[in-house]
Amino acid sequence: QIGQCVCLNNLGAVNIDLSLYDEASSLLKKGLKISRSVGARTFEGWILNNFGIVHWGKGNLAKAQTYYEEALSLRRELEMPYYVVEDLAGLAQVHWAKHENERALAHVEEILAYLVENPEVEGAERPFRVHLICYQILHEIDDPRAFSVLERACQLLLSYTEHMEIDEKYMFLENVPAHRDLMTAWQTNQRS
Repeated sequence: QIGQCVCLNNLGAVNIDLSLYDEASSLLKKGLKISRSVGARTFEGWILNNFGIVHWGKGNLAKAQTYYEEALSLRRELEMPYYVVEDLAGLAQVHWAKHENERALAHVEEILAYLVENPEVEGAERPFRVHLICYQILHEIDDPRAFSVLERACQLLLSYTEHMEIDEKYMFLENVPAHRDLMTAWQTNQRS
């Protein structure tokens, strides 16, 4: 059943990246039921975070916040900091959209402290989404750290592509929304 839970989460994540939120939600709902029935708390955290992304994508900030908070609480309890920063990034994005800027910035500061020691966010499902959200919020307030967050993220992204064929490189940089958005921001920054 754990394998089924992982597959459902991964299929949900792919549907999220394709902005197919209803399909993702259906898959994640099944995965959440399984993870809870077998006590697979790590997988439960993945799915809760993905539900946060689904509701963010659908514009339902209250539900997104609830799922991110639930995931954050669980992952803090399980002492999984590389997942905690993903939940914090989601919460920062939600709070920023709700004009709760102090709360959003508090989450960003906690993430930035983590990134100093762990810039690759090794172990996270969507490490570059973490970088992107921090960059976007810092950029919005003209914080000079925005550029270094963007630069570090793009350097990491490009280092991952060093041994890829051209087609693989293109797909990695263009087909994953956070990767594409980071590279677009980088190119825009280089032109200005």
